[in-house]
Amino acid sequence: MAEVITAIGIISNIFQLVDLGNRVLTRITDSQCRSRFQCIEMQIPLLLDILNRLRNSIDKDIVSKAGYQVLKQTILSCQDQIEALSRLLHIILPSPGDSMFQRTIKAIKSFREEGKVAVIQKALEEHKTTLILYCVQLGNERSLLPIEYSHSPYFGTPALRVKQFIGRTNEIAAIDEAIGDLGMRTLHKRVVVIIGMGGTGKTQLTLEFCHQASVAGKFSTIFWIDASSLATVSRSFESILEMLPNSPRSLPDAAAKIAFVKYAIRTSTKPWLLVFDNFDWPCAFQERPIQSFFPAGGCGAFIITSRHKGSQRLGNTIHLENMSEANCLELLFQRSGRKQSAKSVDDAKALVDRLGYLPLAIDQAAAYINTRNIDLQDFVESYDSRKESVLKHTPELWEYRRVIDQGNTESLLSVFTTWEVSVGFISNDHYNKDSKVNFLTVSAFLNNFTISEYIFRQYSSGHTSDPDWMEMFKTSHHWDRYKFEDVIVELSSLSLIQNLGYSSDYGYKFLMHPIVRDWVKLRISYHNRQLFAKEAILMVTNSIDENYSEQLPLHKKRDILAYLDSCVTNADLYLEGTNSFVGGGLRNAAVKFACFYKRQARYDEAKRLWMKIVRARENDNGADDLKTLDATFELGNVFGKEGQYQKAQDLYARTVAGYEKWFGMHQEDSSRLLANPTYGCNEVSDENCRDFPRGPSVHLPGQRHLLGYLDESAASVVRLATAYRKQGRYSEAILWYTTALSIQEKLLGSDHLDTFKTLMNLAVMKCEMGELVEAENILERVVSGRERKQGKDHLNTLRAVYNLARVCSMSGKYKHSEILYDRALREQEKQLGHDHPFTLKTAKDFAQLRYLQGNYIEAEILYMRAISGLSQKCGSEHPNTLSAATGLSNVYREQGKYLAAQELHSKTLSVLETHLGYNRPNVLRAVRDLGILFYRVGKLKEAKEVLERAREEFTRLFGPWHRDIVECNQHIAKIGVFKETVS
Repeated sequence: MAEVITAIGIISNIFQLVDLGNRVLTRITDSQCRSRFQCIEMQIPLLLDILNRLRNSIDKDIVSKAGYQVLKQTILSCQDQIEALSRLLHIILPSPGDSMFQRTIKAIKSFREEGKVAVIQKALEEHKTTLILYCVQLGNERSLLPIEYSHSPYFGTPALRVKQFIGRTNEIAAIDEAIGDLGMRTLHKRVVVIIGMGGTGKTQLTLEFCHQASVAGKFSTIFWIDASSLATVSRSFESILEMLPNSPRSLPDAAAKIAFVKYAIRTSTKPWLLVFDNFDWPCAFQERPIQSFFPAGGCGAFIITSRHKGSQRLGNTIHLENMSEANCLELLFQRSGRKQSAKSVDDAKALVDRLGYLPLAIDQAAAYINTRNIDLQDFVESYDSRKESVLKHTPELWEYRRVIDQGNTESLLSVFTTWEVSVGFISNDHYNKDSKVNFLTVSAFLNNFTISEYIFRQYSSGHTSDPDWMEMFKTSHHWDRYKFEDVIVELSSLSLIQNLGYSSDYGYKFLMHPIVRDWVKLRISYHNRQLFAKEAILMVTNSIDENYSEQLPLHKKRDILAYLDSCVTNADLYLEGTNSFVGGGLRNAAVKFACFYKRQARYDEAKRLWMKIVRARENDNGADDLKTLDATFELGNVFGKEGQYQKAQDLYARTVAGYEKWFGMHQEDSSRLLANPTYGCNEVSDENCRDFPRGPSVHLPGQRHLLGYLDESAASVVRLATAYRKQGRYSEAILWYTTALSIQEKLLGSDHLDTFKTLMNLAVMKCEMGELVEAENILERVVSGRERKQGKDHLNTLRAVYNLARVCSMSGKYKHSEILYDRALREQEKQLGHDHPFTLKTAKDFAQLRYLQGNYIEAEILYMRAISGLSQKCGSEHPNTLSAATGLSNVYREQGKYLAAQELHSKTLSVLETHLGYNRPNVLRAVRDLGILFYRVGKLKEAKEVLERAREEFTRLFGPWHRDIVECNQHIAKIGVFKETVS
């Protein structure tokens, strides 16, 4: 009995020594100093091989009882030397995390310790000789043969491979190429690392490769190891040990079992493959690196699957991306059992795009469709309402499984469970884990495409009270981009997000897969979804202040639009009723969203928001409340931008009626009162100001409140004036613009941005009235002031430059107008894009200047550009599109293309009259131009009738001396002269 115990002890010592020797050997081979340890690197494999042969002899009871004690002492001495070498290597070899200073110190120490290495090498050489002599003394040749653990092929892969694998041919070829030819034994490790986010099919790809490789005879043996944790790796090695024939059953511990399996695999003369699946959390292997489980050398290869980006250091990396659309469609139809048709393919394309081309999500959706026998179109249309149950659904016979949370049993894997695994890997270091999860969650409510650091940084700097989780991004209460980087790198390494890198203007950018975004939202309660939806809205609101956002480059504005779209969608889903986006604390955010949409020519979105805001304000304050009227005006403005002038006019009429109630039917008294806050009051108080024109819901507790009220009232007065202008009531418009200007200059100063805005409106009105000199003077003042206050390239400055260019063109100052148009157009293209309506409108008016200059070729090019762009952005019947078409017909007229000009002009004029009515200035100018065209083609009677009709309406609108009337008179006179000449 004592001899048996001694034999077991020696076997255990051998296995521990072999395992330690392999780790030391790996440490040497992985270092950059292999040449300095060349001799000892050659000795260790020989020593370990001899030890394993001795183990084989002991296990077969070949060793005599008398030799146990001598053998044990030799083995223990070897173990002491290897341990000493291990400690020495730790001192002198650099580690991955060492600084340059530490590496330098270790390099110096390595020269000092060379003598110790030589002593250890000599001792190991002596022990090796002793062991060889001992083997010879045994006289058993079998003990010197390598262990052949199997004489027939063995493939220990899990039975989870899908029957009809789809696609991934390039990836399978890449794995095969990376492994290469296994015909020769080598110390070099062939390691392939497959990295991808959860659900991309890493395990299924590896199973398919193993299947194809076994059929082709590439490997005689394949072993599968669950690398989720040290515990699962150890259990996998124990399972492999049980599969090996003639393996010892009395090994004392897990370390000995692992060492035996490694030795058995390494000494095989046939090609083998080890798969380490689900190596997703390298931190779980700090006690023992994953490389220590690799058999040293041999004629085999390794495949590692991981969602952790850091795993790519282990070998040749294959990044597994989402499947192609064609493969996704094939997977969906095959697994769902639906038949393909032109309509079903379109529905399928929409679905796989919504699922982000993620194989696991598509397979789950297909299983859901198949189980419930749902029509594909019905499923696509109802996906958003049922996506939670779809992404959680797993059929009873499901190929996707894995061990979760250190358990012993496998769980069915769905999109939800696979991503919860990743969340479990988030570290709880000096940055709180809950804070990182909160950051991930609010990111899901921001956007499912590119998300930038600056949206968080801007929120942190512009918000009075940051949420607690944002403190992890700060150092001494200031934003620290390196802390932000730490979190991005960690979440990216777990494939929860995709790190897109750093840029000077954005900071760090990252991407979130649409399915990850859905999962993040659905994993929290409905109440928390409401809270995060609100937080995302507040974050975005902080970045769309007009004075800030107007200065942003075009690509950032487009990013903000994506944030807005996501926030509005979230609001529709989670913020209805008492938590409405347009009610309570978010109402100001809704207004800012609507204004930003309008500035970026997203009129549909702006219109929908303003309609909600109007309804909410009517419910809260009544239809005649000042804020309700302001919102109604803005809604009309958006309809006008869209070209829906009848709807806009209805809203303007309603706005005017409401404003007149506020500011009094007698405009003269109201103007005096608004222009002088103390008019009629000895002291500003509630009692003395009871006659101040205001709605019943306004309360004026004192002078500060009164001045604030007057400031808001001035903005409403500007809207009233604009509404009058839109209705063609120009005298009233000028009166109220002047009134608002008087208030703003007194309250805000003549150099305030709001004052400049009103001045520009007044200048546009003066220009319309034909008062060009006064309009030019006002616009010169506005351009100068905005350049000084906001910069030469600010969009508000460019709007003033554009209007000044128009006035100069109408005044005959063509050269100066050309300079101004060129400046405005270039900057608008840069900041808004070539296809923005404002850019295209500038191009249209620049074309008019070229026409006036007689440069018809360039005018035609600019008009064609404007017509094409405006038709796409605003519609072919939008007034600006029609105005450009009218201008082009004038160019054709001057080029002598009368037939083309008349056809285009007649069609354009008919649509203009239908949409705008007959008495609008733009329509009347088109009528006048038609009269000129009739004159040019000799239709004198028609020309005179049309010109006289235009003159009559111009006179009614502007009085007898307007420039358009003068032009009509000139052409009517030409007709008369022509008739007299002919007579």
